[in-house]
Amino acid sequence: MVERNASGVEAFRLLEPEWRFMSELCASRPLREALDAAPEIDAAKVLAGHLAVGRFIRFELPLELIQIVN
Repeated sequence: MVERNASGVEAFRLLEPEWRFMSELCASRPLREALDAAPEIDAAKVLAGHLAVGRFIRFELPLELIQIVN
């Protein structure tokens, strides 16, 4: 993974299952598809790690879920 942050550009290696998971998310696939692509990972831990350092800045809910909430 390549990341541009305040200190410059950094590259680091992901394990293959985490790469599959992140690849699905970065391709705007639904979370369920990303989970199905890498069932062997601890998705909560992976997501928490990326959220903690600010790699994800937004998410979207499907319209049908928004209608249920409202």
